[in-house]
Amino acid sequence: MKYRQDNPINLDTDVNNLLTSWQLPEHEWTGQEAVSLRRL
Repeated sequence: MKYRQDNPINLDTDVNNLLTSWQLPEHEWTGQEAVSLRRL
């Protein structure tokens, strides 16, 4: 919880912007709207 308090995460940010070693692959459904933590 301390990490979360000091490093806020926007739940609507595209997860591919947060991932570094792996990316969520493109799919016909992801092309309509970015996949976010909120949507996961």
